[in-house]
Amino acid sequence: MSLSVKTLAAHSPTKSKQAEAFVVSNMRRGMRIRGLAREETTEYPMPVVREAIVNAIAHRDYSIRGEGVRLLMFSDRLEVYSPGRLPGHVTLENLKDERYSRNEAIVSVLSDLGYIERLGYGIDRMIATMQEAGQPARVLKNLPPASG
Repeated sequence: MSLSVKTLAAHSPTKSKQAEAFVVSNMRRGMRIRGLAREETTEYPMPVVREAIVNAIAHRDYSIRGEGVRLLMFSDRLEVYSPGRLPGHVTLENLKDERYSRNEAIVSVLSDLGYIERLGYGIDRMIATMQEAGQPARVLKNLPPASG
């Protein structure tokens, strides 16, 4: 299983673009025919990739020092790691229904810059986009904090 890794040590719009470029350069591309038109396809729908990156930057726990958002590309999956547990009262079970922001100022800036279209609906859009693309739902995990 091959692996490519990208770590975002800081948070800025440039880092978001660098992360997106990393995924684009490492994912597989293809094409399909719809009617008479040829359509380029990517391994992961780009709106889902962007949303995962922006969510990781916007909602990470910035009190955790020495860790950044990490993108890990395996031959069979993309993992986006954001330091910290899920914020506030959010759990994996209520993730689609709850709206909570740990970093309101960062979310506000990302929204003003056009990275966030509608607050609180990113996960819903990611799931819907994956279904529309005929791709399996991805697994969301809340991993224990790293020890050390």
